[in-house]
Amino acid sequence: MLDELLGWGSLISNLPYGHAWRIRRRAFWQEFNPARSVNHRPRQLWYSHDLLRLLLKDPDNFLYHIHYSLAASIISSTYGLDVRPENDPNIERAEKALDNFKHAAIAGLYLVDVLPFLKHVPSWMPGAGFKRFAEKSRPDTIDMLNAPFIEGCNRIREGMNEPSLLSRSLAKGGHSIEDHPLHPRALLRDEEYYPDPDTFRPERFLKDGKINPKVADPIPNFVICPGRFFAMDSLWLNIASILTVFDITKAKDKEGRDIEPDIQWTPNFTRHIIPFKCSIKPRSPEAGKLIRDSELI
Repeated sequence: MLDELLGWGSLISNLPYGHAWRIRRRAFWQEFNPARSVNHRPRQLWYSHDLLRLLLKDPDNFLYHIHYSLAASIISSTYGLDVRPENDPNIERAEKALDNFKHAAIAGLYLVDVLPFLKHVPSWMPGAGFKRFAEKSRPDTIDMLNAPFIEGCNRIREGMNEPSLLSRSLAKGGHSIEDHPLHPRALLRDEEYYPDPDTFRPERFLKDGKINPKVADPIPNFVICPGRFFAMDSLWLNIASILTVFDITKAKDKEGRDIEPDIQWTPNFTRHIIPFKCSIKPRSPEAGKLIRDSELI
């Protein structure tokens, strides 16, 4: 349901172990290992400052701001793109696709995960609601994967790109953008490798009854997340920055009494804290000025 019907199977974290998985994980590790992680810190610092400004402007939505700033730093570091401070289309695409992901990743929800042949039933059949959900959701996954990649490639082609995983990976391979129809969708729709790409023809991967290694693998799991150093850098940078300039205390009710935080979690495949009330205020007028001035750095 998730990998094949919704289109998440091309992500490194979802690929089965094998050659395709190894080369992708190696490229990712070379970019995000401890020694190379320092290359991303200026961009991480910028989005950490951006988080401080969002918290100063609208502290009640602190969970959303934290989520948004982390997503922005990841997209920017991966594709070399400038992310809008609000309503960025790439983040909105990712959120939409992830909502579908959380629904489809619930173990035991879809019979097709137990009986894979059901993926071939037509969507109009009774009981094929999973197929209709997949047909509706798959374009969201494709848009999330393709749009920032294409935008990043266009910026590289125009000489307007910032250093990123994308630009360094292309440069390391010694190829131009034109040398690579490299974005996920084009790779599987290049008629040189996939004649008649819109037709379901599994035999295209075979030659003389055996797997043809010359046909690009369409399909890769992290043993240990290679992005953990980037994630930890962002975590500690944000913690240190927030605690330097903000006081975080319990919220007060109308009578001035403390409101005890009611910490609950979402029941989804990926668990998140449900928003709760707290007070986030600058430690001093000087701290507030420091936050506002960070936009000038």
